[in-house]
Amino acid sequence: MMKSSASELQPTALPASWHAGAVVAPSGYWRLAPPGRGTYSVLIEKRAFAVNAGLCAALIGVCLLYLSVGSVSLAPGTVFRALLGQGEAMATFMVQELRLPRLAAACLTGAAFALAGILMQTLARNRLATPGIIGIDNGATAFAVTSIVGLGVSPVSFTPFDFCKRQAAGHPRGWCTAARAGLLG
Repeated sequence: MMKSSASELQPTALPASWHAGAVVAPSGYWRLAPPGRGTYSVLIEKRAFAVNAGLCAALIGVCLLYLSVGSVSLAPGTVFRALLGQGEAMATFMVQELRLPRLAAACLTGAAFALAGILMQTLARNRLATPGIIGIDNGATAFAVTSIVGLGVSPVSFTPFDFCKRQAAGHPRGWCTAARAGLLG
């Protein structure tokens, strides 16, 4: 067994380029470090930051458009005032009680789907991974067939053809003549 001398165990001084203030970020990156003598830093890719900032701006624009457009259109200024609770009572009700909860649910659902997709691709270590890898497609098909054949319950219980069939059965000279000839014959 070899003994080490005391000089070998002494820590050596780090080069000056290793200190937080002297490390330069590679081309195309920003380096973020805590103020003072920080030992940790983060590299942020400039292009990825620009793309994400653009997508966030587009999302905010589409959300504002969603809150403005509907059966009753509202001007963007009216939407801003309604979001702050300072607008007309009807506009505030439409934005805060009707449209905003749906918008929040849509955004959270989209984020959940995105997270599920990222997790699927990460766990499968495949950038093209789909839910079929773990059998979700097969399970959904099996449930649909079982519910339709075994239980006699259809996922879509009412179709336009059912309406035409009922109209044609109740009114022999009804407006659904083509449906009556095809569905009742």
